[in-house]
Amino acid sequence: MSTLPVEAAADPLRGRDAVFPAAEFEGRIARLQAETARLGADGLVLFGPENIFWATGRQTAGYFAFQALVVPVGEAPVLLVRQLETTGARASTWLADIRAWQDGEDPAAALGSLVRDLGLGRIAMERGAWFIGQDLSERIAQALAGVALIDGSGVAERLRALKSPAELSAIRKAAGYAEAAIAASIEACHAGVSENEVAAAMMGTAIRAGSEAMAMEPLVSSGPRSGVPHATWRRRMLEPGDAVFLELAASHDRYHAALMRSVWIGPPPAEAARMMDTAERAL
Repeated sequence: MSTLPVEAAADPLRGRDAVFPAAEFEGRIARLQAETARLGADGLVLFGPENIFWATGRQTAGYFAFQALVVPVGEAPVLLVRQLETTGARASTWLADIRAWQDGEDPAAALGSLVRDLGLGRIAMERGAWFIGQDLSERIAQALAGVALIDGSGVAERLRALKSPAELSAIRKAAGYAEAAIAASIEACHAGVSENEVAAAMMGTAIRAGSEAMAMEPLVSSGPRSGVPHATWRRRMLEPGDAVFLELAASHDRYHAALMRSVWIGPPPAEAARMMDTAERAL
């Protein structure tokens, strides 16, 4: 028996692009509610895109715009997003209650109204979330004046640490995409080839294998730049004797698996070979 409003249950977009069945997310919400109750709060407010995704499946390239998931103890969660994002939110989640703030409206005020509509008097709030700067944080506190606020940071992260079978399956698929991509990028490494060509081989193979957009761009750096952390391709041509650093994290249903490798154009120098032997013995 569904407890959803008729209009939500009949929504043809609802859950259409969800990465998991509704039951997976219902279990996650139940665990969040149990942890919130242990904190002595009426509800939990999440702001972090990664935590909102874990709890609901909500994903978008517009994750930088203010969003909040309000999880009352014992009641259905409510998602607050920018109006532009409502269609995607309906498609990527099974949520029955999605509300919007309009461009030009203060999203902090919209959150304050939502919390009061839900009758929450004591909430645990995620305080370490990305995209919540000092000014917005102060506006949220003002909008929630009269509501008792406690720190709810880390609640979702602790639960996320234990992966479900469905999550493990997604990570394994992402790892398969990463393996194919790294193999193709290694094959592309030859003197006279540009870093861009190597990156194209890596990304193209990952995407053809099944990867979605990645949370971070792949890393390809060579020669004098190969030891620079988080350097990306910049048209440099590979030369004999170069070291080449390769890394990417392929994605399946937003779950990522990272893989990195080092390549030498020609025989590696003795020092590098000793370092590799030491690392292999340590592993």
